[in-house]
This record gives sequence, C-alpha cells and structure tokens, in this order.
Amino acid sequence: MLAEALGLRWCLSVAKDLRLNKVVVESDAATVVDCINGKAIMAAIDPIIQDCCSILNLFAEIKVTAISRTQNSVAHELVRMSKVVGSKNWVVNVPH
Repeated sequence: MLAEALGLRWCLSVAKDLRLNKVVVESDAATVVDCINGKAIMAAIDPIIQDCCSILNLFAEIKVTAISRTQNSVAHELVRMSKVVGSKNWVVNVPH
C-alpha cells in the first residue's frame, strides 16, 4: 500500500506542477482510493493520504477512482518500459 500511496502523491504533485485544472486519476489500488475518498482509513499510509488530500484541494476538478488491474494495463506496461528507457513524463490533453 505504501508504494501505491506514494505513487498517487507523486502523480498529484506532477499534475499540480503542470498547473492542470481538470484531472482524473485512475488506480488499481482500491484501498488507497478508498482512503483518499474517505471510505477507509489505514494508519500506515494516513500521513501520505493527508498530503494527497491537501493537494486535491488545489484543483478546480479532480476525480480519483478505482479501476481493475486489467483496466490499468497501460500503466503497468509503462512501468515495465521505464525499467528499460528510464523515467519519463507523458502529458496528454484529452479532446472535448
């Protein structure tokens, strides 16, 4: 859980630094998502969750949702690829 919570905090920090206003975060770490959305509490990651919640308040619109690992396959493939090519940031504007 700790790695997933730290990853979420990093993701939110990057989105904030990029000055994104409307953000959708999808994660297959359902427990972390539940903690962010106030549906669960885990003492071990609570300080990181509190940091995340503080960052969440900086966005005009933000949604954090849980998805299945199968639905999150692109993210897992990017992690595998990063082991070969190194860390990269991709920013995509979704058309309306």
